[in-house]
Amino acid sequence: MKLGLIMLAAGNSRRFGSNKLLYSIDGMPMYRHIFLELKKEGYILKKMYPGIYYVRGKVPFPVQVVVTSQLERKAHCSLRVLTTQVEMQDAELFLEQIHYLESKNERSNIDSVLQVSVNANKQVYSLLRRQNEMCEALRELMKDEIEKELENKLEQGEKLQLIRQVIKKLQKGNSVEETSDMLEEEPENIRKIYEIAATMAPDYDVEKIYQKL
Repeated sequence: MKLGLIMLAAGNSRRFGSNKLLYSIDGMPMYRHIFLELKKEGYILKKMYPGIYYVRGKVPFPVQVVVTSQLERKAHCSLRVLTTQVEMQDAELFLEQIHYLESKNERSNIDSVLQVSVNANKQVYSLLRRQNEMCEALRELMKDEIEKELENKLEQGEKLQLIRQVIKKLQKGNSVEETSDMLEEEPENIRKIYEIAATMAPDYDVEKIYQKL
């Protein structure tokens, strides 16, 4: 069956405080009320798989209702990751399954799912990126973040090295101008380090000086 429409009815539920579709009203979750209303209008709902319901009847195009929390993890992980609150286990399983896809069409479709899931759950995927060897698709999607993180680390390393050099000159009694000339740095940058370091003498903490810059 080809789908003509995918309707996403959810969201973060930050203001509501819990999953709206699973919220109980008169002893029944919200989505079940939706099913009842559809049945009243003459539509037929058939549960094809856990969490996947087909809507039959006078519909202009094929319609499915998907309740992501009910989906089987292994069988439908590509649907379970289409949420703003993806579970770590689902994301890990999804990335593992990507490795086994070979056809161009499969790769294209799954890359689109991955892009949506990553954009909605960057914190989870960033954590996975640090913990595990990334698949090529995830590495490409997070390329900018990876490069930015590398740049920040390089910049931090350079600043920490500069602070160490400045402290050595300070301990030798060199002035701001002398240190600036020797290290070929702007006097204002050296002066800031001198001022912060002066509050810590004689025990200079490079990391704390860096944090206060």
